[in-house]
Amino acid sequence: MDAVTGPYVLVIEDDAGVRSAMTAVIEGEGFPVVSCADAREALAHLHATTELPRMIVLDFLMPGMDGWSFLAERRKDERLRHIPVVGMSASQLLIEEKQPPAEVDEFLRKPFKVETMLRSIERHWVPHP
Repeated sequence: MDAVTGPYVLVIEDDAGVRSAMTAVIEGEGFPVVSCADAREALAHLHATTELPRMIVLDFLMPGMDGWSFLAERRKDERLRHIPVVGMSASQLLIEEKQPPAEVDEFLRKPFKVETMLRSIERHWVPHP
């Protein structure tokens, strides 16, 4: 996990290559990033920090704690509920049958175009907490 001060995007993605590429692209657009390899690491970060992210990019299908479980934990914490979430998954089944929870502000199907991800971040970035 990276250290950052000030506003940032929290990327939660278990695939190291995808996580690294997403971080580089998002940072290249001027958005600082904290990246976590799984939902448990992300929750530990969120509970330990006073500087919360302006938005979260969340992979839904991860080993251990998945995106639904992360959102369930997020719901329990008043500090985290307001943070916009952009979900993502490569699973067609997830998109067609399971449907992402309503609290997900936007959902991207992997693979997605870099521009699509960046526009989504721009749409949901909260300038001030």
